[in-house]
Amino acid sequence: MSQNKAFSTPFILAVLCIYFSYFLHGISVITLAQNMSSLAEKFSTDNAGIAYLISGIGLGRLISILFFGVISDKFGRRAVILMAVIMYLLFFFGIPACPNLTLAYVWQCA
Repeated sequence: MSQNKAFSTPFILAVLCIYFSYFLHGISVITLAQNMSSLAEKFSTDNAGIAYLISGIGLGRLISILFFGVISDKFGRRAVILMAVIMYLLFFFGIPACPNLTLAYVWQCA
């Protein structure tokens, strides 16, 4: 029985990491949207300021696509995908630790 290279273990792992990355992206947007009032109080702003913070997720994703395409060609796609998942996990711990809105926005876009 010949093994189909299109469905090898590294390929499946890479696909699962991509889907997990989109899953984490959705969780991050939902989490921030559900906690707008508490985040607005923490960062001394209104809901518009927190909406600005939430928009940073999309902006960070757009900016990262430009750079990580070249980086993935050099180091491999799987390594870049795993790095993206790790960055999302750091995001979840970094946003609550940020002392102000500006730092939270920069942390989120990175």
